[in-house]
Amino acid sequence: SELVTKCKMEENMKEVNTKEVSTKEEFITAIEEGNCNSFIQLLDNHSSRRSPVNLEEVLVELSTTQLDNVWQKLHQWTVSNLTTLLANTTHDTSHISASQEPQQPVDPEV
Repeated sequence: SELVTKCKMEENMKEVNTKEVSTKEEFITAIEEGNCNSFIQLLDNHSSRRSPVNLEEVLVELSTTQLDNVWQKLHQWTVSNLTTLLANTTHDTSHISASQEPQQPVDPEV
């Protein structure tokens, strides 16, 4: 009975370790490939109380090199997405009345 309990505990630990490794691999792969959907899914799962995903543990387990790569990729990803967003944003000023428009400085030589 004690041996069975010990074996079950070892199996549970292996299962937990396997989930942690797969989450770590999913996290790194999502970032390296720029897979927004997978990354957001991991964030959502981290926030869920029912999910075993714990990104804090994943980050702690990463080597310094892996962490540097993660931050570099996230920085590049953020800059790229914000640049695209800003480029696609049109500045519609038709709703601004003449009194709200910015005033041009008066040229004293005119």
